[in-house]
Amino acid sequence: MKKQFSCFVLLLLAISFLMTACAEQEMLGEDPVKARNATASSMYNVNTLQDIPNQTPIDTVVVATAKTPGECEWYREGEILQNVGPVASVDLRTYGALMDYEVEEVIKGEDALVGTTITVCEKIRLVDGSLSTPFCIGENADRVVLCLRKSSDGTLYYCHIAEYFLMPVLDDGTLEVWPYINRSREKITLADFKALYE
Repeated sequence: MKKQFSCFVLLLLAISFLMTACAEQEMLGEDPVKARNATASSMYNVNTLQDIPNQTPIDTVVVATAKTPGECEWYREGEILQNVGPVASVDLRTYGALMDYEVEEVIKGEDALVGTTITVCEKIRLVDGSLSTPFCIGENADRVVLCLRKSSDGTLYYCHIAEYFLMPVLDDGTLEVWPYINRSREKITLADFKALYE
């Protein structure tokens, strides 16, 4: 009887462990951004929200309001190179969505940006041969935190991984943070995020 009871307890513990592991896997899953970047080098290494301030390529972080909420212009650069080595062609095109933002506050970068309009190019990924929907025209994306890299000529600000670097500011002051860099699922406020830069 004692042996049966011990086996039963062990079985319950094993089931509990499996359920916990499955729940964690369901919550975390595979980070789609890492899957997207698996075939190309990335200048960013972000695993948690706290990693963002350490990204040296990001030279500008602002709180800003979209000038044309729900609308954007499409952008494409690069070309398809024909007859490249043993491969018939190489597609070097990159896509983006252009959005004008009015800067409300500068968290990192030039304070003179406050009150000005900047043009942000959100890099867009291909999904099954078609372009993904830009985050900048998504729900709650009227007022956002943007983590950007300024172009060499100063005309564009690039948002390379919008899932990580474009965070809507909700009415209650919390940020809508991509779940793969907010694994705790805690509510992160704008004040919490700004404190990471102090």
